[in-house]
Amino acid sequence: RLNSGVSGPGDVTAARTVPATTFDSLKAVPDDLDYRSEEYFTQDCTFVSDGSGMVGGPGTALASYWSYKMCLAMTHNVYVIQVDRPKQRHVKFEVTSYYTPTNQQTCDTTGEVPMPTGAANMRMQWAFLD
Repeated sequence: RLNSGVSGPGDVTAARTVPATTFDSLKAVPDDLDYRSEEYFTQDCTFVSDGSGMVGGPGTALASYWSYKMCLAMTHNVYVIQVDRPKQRHVKFEVTSYYTPTNQQTCDTTGEVPMPTGAANMRMQWAFLD
């Protein structure tokens, strides 16, 4: 979760880049991004789901980094995170795995994950764009 909206007092927002953007190909902040703060509760405290169909999954700004059928597959969506304090900076960000790398690749290609899964061994990559 980002430190913004219902997740905290910060001015951190994120935007998903267009489909097929790769982490390595993103060299600058795109002009047409739609930045979001965390809004998984409405003003009247109604819960906003992430749309995955899993009970209790909050609709966070980065929720689309995964999909779920029989295992947690990576979408390889790349995001730009905007941090406004102390000065505005932009970070490119991608969650690369939830399982161990070998098991993640199996999940992503076959829809199944071997046991033991190595779950919750999350890996991500990030780099400043400016």
